[in-house]
Amino acid sequence: KQKVLELEKEAKYNAEKKQIQLIAHSIKGTALNLCFEKLADVAKELEDLYPNYEPNRTNELVESIIESYNLVDKIVQEEKYLN
Repeated sequence: KQKVLELEKEAKYNAEKKQIQLIAHSIKGTALNLCFEKLADVAKELEDLYPNYEPNRTNELVESIIESYNLVDKIVQEEKYLN
């Protein structure tokens, strides 16, 4: 969750493009390790934009990552509840 929050902050305040790329890479790796392919795919797409980030596309991808993360979090929470 921390990386998703960092990504949102960095994108919102037009931070260093390299920092956005590094955070997206980290999210992608974690998502792949946990088999959350949709989240990994969106993070990879954002990572691959580097260094040519466009604010509108970056924001769209960040929002998609947040939505995907929230879905993953919901699934994990439901699994905890069931067990």
